[in-house]
Amino acid sequence: MRKGYALFEVLIFIVLFTSMSLAFMTVFISVMRINVRQSSAAEVNGQAQFLLTTIEQEVMQAASIDDITDPGTLTMHPAPADFARDPVEISLIGTTVYLQEAGGTPEPLTSQKVKVDALTFTKQENPSARDVVSVLFTMSYNSQSPQQQYTRTLRTSVQKLNP
Repeated sequence: MRKGYALFEVLIFIVLFTSMSLAFMTVFISVMRINVRQSSAAEVNGQAQFLLTTIEQEVMQAASIDDITDPGTLTMHPAPADFARDPVEISLIGTTVYLQEAGGTPEPLTSQKVKVDALTFTKQENPSARDVVSVLFTMSYNSQSPQQQYTRTLRTSVQKLNP
């Protein structure tokens, strides 16, 4: 009677074990890359939505909107009831968008996790209607890793509510 395993059986076991381990690791790495990319996309999408909502609210509540001399800066004047905030300015400084009220300290609207590559405001005056501000911005995840790269461009138009 033979005890133990033959060399050929051990080699087959090693080949099968290595193949299964390699397949498992490949699947695991793929899942992790997808997870990293999804978290980057979620961060960019969440901050882009917050920025867009903030811009929409400020434009809709504005009593007047200054003519745009710098496409990356929007200056608005709130209704008289909210005069303590006058003027309200949204601007791109570096790769961060800031909101500044009444000449105070600019507050960031985006975090360091994302960078805003471009922000453009365009004012469209309608003599018989309310002014409209078109907004275009490109936001990307702030990382050097190729797996975390995610960029989103949004374009919208907002009509102010006050005549």
